[in-house]
Amino acid sequence: PRLGWVKCCENLRFEGKVNYVAVKCIANMWFAVVNIETIDLSIETPSVSENQATVGVDMGIKSMAVLSDGTVFENPKALKSNLKSLKRLQRGLSRKVKGSSNRWKQQMRVAKKHYRVSCLLKNALHKASSDIVKRFDNIAVRLSYFCFSKRAFVCISCKVNHRNIKTFADLVSRFYAAQFAFQHDVHHH
Repeated sequence: PRLGWVKCCENLRFEGKVNYVAVKCIANMWFAVVNIETIDLSIETPSVSENQATVGVDMGIKSMAVLSDGTVFENPKALKSNLKSLKRLQRGLSRKVKGSSNRWKQQMRVAKKHYRVSCLLKNALHKASSDIVKRFDNIAVRLSYFCFSKRAFVCISCKVNHRNIKTFADLVSRFYAAQFAFQHDVHHH
């Protein structure tokens, strides 16, 4: 997009050739993604984890993840904790006149709240998965209760209805498998 001049100055954390810069807008906040081709630096990272043990990860509704060694990662319940303010913002949006600048400003407030909820969920997932990957070498994830599709996820073992759909929206488990694979690649070249 055409932004014009942006007052921003930040030093790059890596040495190398800049391949491209992607600028994206999320909830009226602008982000720049910089892709840099770096020289292969020999960074001393252990190719094996501290503990060579195997762990099983079981996802649930009450807690985000329970490990086979008894460690419990609590579900952040980001949606439930922000639902009251999200309802208020949505109510305010429905009262605004379509096409007005006040409606656009209210839409940005709602979008920022949704972005905050997604960031809280991703943060909890990132912390839990990196902790598990650092501590264990082999990880078995149990995803047998959930069937995931492109748009939504549905619980197979129990009926999803209007009473418990918000609980399923708060679950982070739909991202676990991909996050574990990513974290494993980062920590174990």
